[in-house]
Amino acid sequence: MKSSIINKLPLNLISKILKIIYIVFVVAIIYIVTILLREWGIGVTILKIINIISPVLIGIVLAWTLNPLVRKIEDKGVKRITSTIIVYVLLISFILIFILIMVPLIFNQINELVKLISNFLNNSEGLFSKLPAIPEVDLTVYQENILEWFNNYRNEVIVNLPGMFINLITKIIFKAGQVVIGLIVGFYFILHYNETRDYFYHLIPNKYVEELKLLFKVIGHKLYSYVKGTLIATVILTIMCFVGFVIGGLKAPLLFAIFCAVVNVIPYIGALIGGVPTVLIAFSQNYQTGVIVLIAFIVIQVIYGNFLMPLVMKKTMKLQQVTMLIGLIVFGYFFGIIGMVLATPVIALFKILFKFTFKKLKLFGMESYNLEEELT
Repeated sequence: MKSSIINKLPLNLISKILKIIYIVFVVAIIYIVTILLREWGIGVTILKIINIISPVLIGIVLAWTLNPLVRKIEDKGVKRITSTIIVYVLLISFILIFILIMVPLIFNQINELVKLISNFLNNSEGLFSKLPAIPEVDLTVYQENILEWFNNYRNEVIVNLPGMFINLITKIIFKAGQVVIGLIVGFYFILHYNETRDYFYHLIPNKYVEELKLLFKVIGHKLYSYVKGTLIATVILTIMCFVGFVIGGLKAPLLFAIFCAVVNVIPYIGALIGGVPTVLIAFSQNYQTGVIVLIAFIVIQVIYGNFLMPLVMKKTMKLQQVTMLIGLIVFGYFFGIIGMVLATPVIALFKILFKFTFKKLKLFGMESYNLEEELT
């Protein structure tokens, strides 16, 4: 009886039902995995392991990122070691120029930001002491509670702010050491990139090698496209925000521009996360600055969302809106802002891996799934 009912359903309806089941299944798997990682403490352990081996991971990422450029130079008749040295000289030169130009500027901006936040916290009590009057509702109790909470939070932030920045500088120095080691490891990996790749494929049974090569090619293509598009969009958005904030007279405009551009990577809510505190602090300076910064931010977001993003990102990560929203909620809940930033590429890669696995297992109608289509 049930099978006869199913047979009478239109094929397009069956296909849509299977897609919904597939999305729910993928999200459920991600949710279960994140819960297990959190409850068992595995996530913390994994993060500690990643922190320990981060120089190796940095080296692998560098090798994966820079190998195409090394290969292009190598194709022109230059030896592998020479082309690797050329790429590394260019990379290190760029890093040194960035440090010499940007670091002093950023430190000056940080000093301005500290003063700006302190002034904002000191002068914002009046904002909470003027709650709008609502007929027949006594807001006195709520007003006192809000003021007490805000004063406690303000005092805590002001007291801890110097320590927070010292902590940040210490972490930056430690991370810089890891990056230096990562650069050394990356040089070795690039130099022996082909041998390492071939050795890995030799460990896999021959009948799976070609399929896995295609799978890794697709994953590499997706990640390259996403990273490239995100970097271009972030740099352009940083410049646009910086110009807008300078015109508005916002103090520490570069830091706010970088902050807004980075969190804007988070789909749907990134603009709010970056825009709300920026506009509030702009208004704390003066009314005129607040209005100009607000207008500039809105105009920039309209240009970014309607012209820049479609042009740069195109269809890099083919994800449905429902999948993205659920993924953001799950990753944001368990991993915070970093999880939300990484949600898009991680979910996209999970999607490819699940489709590939379901094709092999002949589940959810994925028998016809073609990996090569992901390269278009």
